[in-house]
Amino acid sequence: MLGIQAERHRRDLSLQQMADFMDISSSTLRSIERKGQLPNYRTLVKMQDVLGMDIEDMFAEVELSYSRKD
Repeated sequence: MLGIQAERHRRDLSLQQMADFMDISSSTLRSIERKGQLPNYRTLVKMQDVLGMDIEDMFAEVELSYSRKD
């Protein structure tokens, strides 16, 4: 799992909530989180603002000890 998805879960944000904050579709966010699609610059900056993470951390692989459904 990428750091983006792990941090979204940590903040207890649904996929749709975060997509709404970022003004993108939930399918676009899903592609970024799960398929490694690279966001455009505007989306990347919004994602960084919402999550408060360094870019490197957003795209780092993270292991969690629990799973959560969206």
